[in-house]
Amino acid sequence: MASERDARFVISPDVCSTTDKDGTIVLSIERDVIYSIIDVGSLIWSRLMECPQGATVNMIVGDLCHQFRDAPPNQVRQDVERLLSDFRGKGLARITETNAGWPSNRRPITRLILPATWAGSVLVKLRLDTLAALFGMAAVTLILKTSGFATLLQAVKNWPVRVQRIGVTTEGRVCAAVDTATTWFPKQALCLQRSAVTACLLRLHGIDGQMVIGCRKIPFKAHAWVEVNGLVTNDKRQVQEFYTVLVRC
Repeated sequence: MASERDARFVISPDVCSTTDKDGTIVLSIERDVIYSIIDVGSLIWSRLMECPQGATVNMIVGDLCHQFRDAPPNQVRQDVERLLSDFRGKGLARITETNAGWPSNRRPITRLILPATWAGSVLVKLRLDTLAALFGMAAVTLILKTSGFATLLQAVKNWPVRVQRIGVTTEGRVCAAVDTATTWFPKQALCLQRSAVTACLLRLHGIDGQMVIGCRKIPFKAHAWVEVNGLVTNDKRQVQEFYTVLVRC
């Protein structure tokens, strides 16, 4: 990495993370992988978070040598270079010159949202919520298979909220429709699929639902749920205490 010591490293734009005293949890949206970073790696990650314009190897080495005065500078440099190389290899960080944002070879989100919104709206108006949820399960499964996790998150994030609520439909009724659809769906629907469909179906009813993805360290596990006005709708309320939020959409 000798030629890269003057380059500035930045966190990749498709990455979400949270850091506490025990380390850092990083979600790579593009690769659909969650990493746990501890010790020096977590310190380096925090330094990158503090420098959105980018941090060089020398900057990070200087900070760590100042913090750990007894550590041999050569060893610190080797650790920094190794960990930054590892971050780059996993797609978690990149050099600023290559920071071009998310890949542009995915299908435009509008091409996915517009027909799905229209079909869902028709079924909701006909009060066929369970059928709309089944349609949503199939759409989410197709998106994950053909376009990936990142496209699904963007689709949910950009899914519109109906201006006016339809009738007196409540969050509970929407969640019940999704639960029924899950039992009829031919494939196993995990929390991600259920939550994506629930959030979008709520919005078709004029209820601003948010899909939330969180992670816990012991045991290491990721989970997705839906919130409305900060309250959990399709899971136990204690889920907010057990999981650290990585992304909302």
